[in-house]
Amino acid sequence: MKNNLKNVLLGNSIFSVISSAICILFAQRIAYTFGINTPIVITLTGVSLFVFAFSVWLVAEKFLHKKTLIKSIITMDFAWVSASIYVILLNPFSISLTGLIIIAIVGISVLLFGIFQTKELRKIK
Repeated sequence: MKNNLKNVLLGNSIFSVISSAICILFAQRIAYTFGINTPIVITLTGVSLFVFAFSVWLVAEKFLHKKTLIKSIITMDFAWVSASIYVILLNPFSISLTGLIIIAIVGISVLLFGIFQTKELRKIK
């Protein structure tokens, strides 16, 4: 059972590091696509995602026995999903439709990681 949890966490880490790299490398293009003129926000999101990705990888590889850390990752995933829903529904930053669709796709992916991590964590209790 721990192997399944480890695999889901590693998948989350890989998804996050890829997303991080995309945000950092293509911040200007993403900002343009989203219809915002602050690419630094995209870059900072990428840097934050890299820290998150590394943390998730570290938990998966070295601290899989620390359920509190896994619960923190799950909480952060669901917080990301909640923030995504807020942005999509209220659009406080006037993000383009394309940007909102991208946020929805990423949010659904993060939701799935949160659900699968929760499911696998419950199996090892």
